[in-house]
Amino acid sequence: MAFESQLKNRASRGRGNRSPFISFRMTVSGSTGAHVGKLTGLQGKDIDIEIDEDSKVLRIAQVEGGFKVGSNGAFSMSKKVFRTISPSQNLPRIIELNLS
Repeated sequence: MAFESQLKNRASRGRGNRSPFISFRMTVSGSTGAHVGKLTGLQGKDIDIEIDEDSKVLRIAQVEGGFKVGSNGAFSMSKKVFRTISPSQNLPRIIELNLS
């Protein structure tokens, strides 16, 4: 039996080298808690979230006076955003982002 390298088989911690993402969840108070991943580069900045309800496309942009993202990527917003993304369920949603 030949030796086989285990480097390719080791499990990575956390999310590994995934693409940029944003996640949404319903908080106990009824608002929406959100988190942007580190790969977006938006930690500690103000952002705006735009949603095209017809084509179900989400766009995030850095703007002045928008939602304030904490240094850990967390921020909160109204329930309307969560209901647009997840109209019938209170389950957390993770959305992969394309940088452009």
